[in-house]
Amino acid sequence: MSLPTIRPLRTNDELNELIKLANADEHLVVDASHLVQKDGQTIGYLSLGKSVMVNVWMDTKKVTASDSLHILNSMEAMLADKGASHYLMPCTPTSPYAKVMDKLGFKSLGDCIMHVKALFVAQKPQTASEPLPFPKPEPEAVSQ
Repeated sequence: MSLPTIRPLRTNDELNELIKLANADEHLVVDASHLVQKDGQTIGYLSLGKSVMVNVWMDTKKVTASDSLHILNSMEAMLADKGASHYLMPCTPTSPYAKVMDKLGFKSLGDCIMHVKALFVAQKPQTASEPLPFPKPEPEAVSQ
């Protein structure tokens, strides 16, 4: 047995075959850029740098439903101006948006827990004046 290989997705036929395989395994294909193959068979795909993901926080006490619609519409116009045809938006089950995502035109990709990992980039060392990749909130000032 060989190790899996990764190569660019090249044709619509490859994409259609990938979609069939993923659907048979009860998965969707979102912005596939590369096929993962093992022993000549497609066993998965990667989306490397193709998906636009939008992370959002809105103050639950200060942002109204009308504000949210305005913000989302404005954001979508900005994304369209940059050439995006769609975007991904994670939404936790406890978010006030969770119950209305479908009404806002989103299609659920199923439940998942998102993780983030900072990558070490040797070409650009961090200086003391640059923020950390995952900034922590500033401690509140102590009044005297």
